[in-house]
Amino acid sequence: MDIAIIVALEKEFPHKINPFPEYTFYTGIGKVNAAITATRIIERYEPKTIINIGTAGSCIRKLQGLVECGIFIDRDIDKKFVNDKTIITNRNKAIISTGDSFVTKKLEDCHLVDMEAYAIAKVCEINDVDFKCYKYITDYVGNNSTEIWEDNIKESHSSFVKVIYDHFQNSI
Repeated sequence: MDIAIIVALEKEFPHKINPFPEYTFYTGIGKVNAAITATRIIERYEPKTIINIGTAGSCIRKLQGLVECGIFIDRDIDKKFVNDKTIITNRNKAIISTGDSFVTKKLEDCHLVDMEAYAIAKVCEINDVDFKCYKYITDYVGNNSTEIWEDNIKESHSSFVKVIYDHFQNSI
């Protein structure tokens, strides 16, 4: 398997619209679930590239639609205990902050927030697997982010299908 696709929730990329279900794996929410799933995929299938697609909140109002991420931060690790908690795959892409809580207040050190990307990036880094990450902005960080996220998930589907097709065509 050259490419594996990792998504947190089936409602973010439903089977019925997924052109490559045999390459798609669902992790569940959170860093632990994402790390376990990514590790199992690498051990079992040995993909050259893992693509993480999913939804995210934005800390910058002008960002919208599908955004490629290239800098990954673990927002749950206290900086006084870890010198460098950043993974960089592409300095020219968006900064995403990953944590195990739904963010309701704007963060200053990132563009996007999610709950899985850093963990998958870390597993890929450790195992020398190429990592790509595409997040669709469903909401802007705020008090009603949860409800807005739920309302906007379906808008991401066509963007995910396109980016996955592009990767499969370029890998042939």
